[in-house]
Amino acid sequence: MPPDRGAVQPWLEVETERLLVTVQSLRETDLAGDSSLRGWTLGHLLTHIARNADALCNLLHWARTGVETPMYTSKQQRNDDIRLGATRPGDVVLTDVVDSAARLRGAMDGLAPADWNHDVVTAQGRTIPATQVPWLRLREVAIHHVDLGASFDDVAPRLVAALLDDVTNSIRTKPGWPSLRIETVEGETIETGSPTVNVKGAQAHLLAWLTGRSAGHELITSSEVLPVLPAWL
Repeated sequence: MPPDRGAVQPWLEVETERLLVTVQSLRETDLAGDSSLRGWTLGHLLTHIARNADALCNLLHWARTGVETPMYTSKQQRNDDIRLGATRPGDVVLTDVVDSAARLRGAMDGLAPADWNHDVVTAQGRTIPATQVPWLRLREVAIHHVDLGASFDDVAPRLVAALLDDVTNSIRTKPGWPSLRIETVEGETIETGSPTVNVKGAQAHLLAWLTGRSAGHELITSSEVLPVLPAWL
């Protein structure tokens, strides 16, 4: 289960502000450059971040009104929005990230206390209470900020621990993942199945490796090399 919304909201405010500071430091000419995500420029990545905010606004609208409003009308629509959005002028893309974050904040502020308990359905088909929507956004913001050059080392340790817990819980049921026994230098042990490979390191470095944001050079492993990991999400 994600952390309680009471803990998530302050983290989301901090991480959104950190993201927007980075976004506002970018030059329009930067957006044509490659991002750390294969096949995506920075323009694609920033457009994705903006469209994710609007997609989560849809779920909050669903929770507030009871009118079924999916995050995206289709996977093709999601992909087209990112592909076409990345071709816009750089200043439009950068402003879009800021404005969409503000729209999402407004949508959250517009929910009555009872609305947060209403169920919605994610793009992956999971039924969740609306209370989990801020966590979905926080995860996107924190991880994609790393794709923009930030580091998990600069994220609050309690949030890093919560993200690591979320990731390891999700990979337990995903096909293709190796069984791992993860030991953090902070003193936690996490097993994702019958352990075949031991991996040890700081929570921030483990999180970066598990989410594909690091090659894991800082980690210690019982095997000769770290296992190759599939996409975690």
